[in-house]
Amino acid sequence: MLLAKALDIGDVAGVIAAVAALGTLVVYVVIAKYAKGQLDQAERIRIEQSRPYVIAEFVPGFLIHFRVRNIGTTLARSVRISWNEWPESSLRESVWSNREKFTLFRSGVPSLAPHQEIQTLFDSFVARNEKGLPMSYTVTVSYSDSAGRGYEEEFLLDLNVYLGLEQVDVKTVHDVAKELKKIADLMKGWKAFGQGGLKVTVFDGQRKEAGFLQSDRRQRFHLDKNEHGSIKAALMYVRAQVHRRLRQLP
Repeated sequence: MLLAKALDIGDVAGVIAAVAALGTLVVYVVIAKYAKGQLDQAERIRIEQSRPYVIAEFVPGFLIHFRVRNIGTTLARSVRISWNEWPESSLRESVWSNREKFTLFRSGVPSLAPHQEIQTLFDSFVARNEKGLPMSYTVTVSYSDSAGRGYEEEFLLDLNVYLGLEQVDVKTVHDVAKELKKIADLMKGWKAFGQGGLKVTVFDGQRKEAGFLQSDRRQRFHLDKNEHGSIKAALMYVRAQVHRRLRQLP
C-alpha cells in the first residue's frame, strides 16, 4: 500500500518535471523567435539606410527637365532606365527625337554616386500643352548596390499636376542685362562736372591720423600741467599747516 502510494507520488513528480521542462523549452523557442525577428528587422533597417536609391523625375518650369539622381547613401551600379512608351518632345533636333542618341536610355550608366544626378532638357511646357502631347509617362529604374542586391523602382511622371500652378520667378540672362544697365546708369552720375573723368574724393588717412595724434598730445600736455599745478598747491598748503602747528607748540 505504501509502495503504491510512493510510486504514485513519483509519477506525479515526474509529470510535473516533464511539464516544467516542456514549458521552459517553449519559452526558449519564443525568445529565440523574437530575437531572430529583432535581428532580421535590424538587418533590414541597416540595408535600407545604407542602400542606393535612384529616382527619375520631371523638373517643371517654363522649360521641363528630366532628371535622374541617387538620393541614397551608397553607390548605385548598372543604372538602367526604361519607359512604358518613348516620350515625345516638341523640341526639334533634341536627344528625345532618337533614343539611340541618349546613352542613358540606350545602355544606362555604370554607376551613380550618392547625390549625383544626370539632367537634360525635355520640353517647353507651353509648347507641349499647345500641341497636346502626352503629359504623363511611367518610367522604371533598375540598379544594384555594391553587394550585388538588385532594386527596381517604378515612377509615374505626371505633368498634369503642375498645370495652373504659379511658378517661382527664375532669373534669366535678360534680368542680368537689366541689372547691368542699372549699374551703368548709376556710374554715369559719378562723372565730375559732366566730363569724361571719374569724380573721386581722396581721403589722406596718414595726414588725418597725424592730426589726431598731435591734438591728443596737446590735450595730454595740458592735463599733465594742470595736474602738476594741483599737486604743487596741495604741498604748499600742507607745509603751511605744519609751520602753523609748530609755532603753536610751547
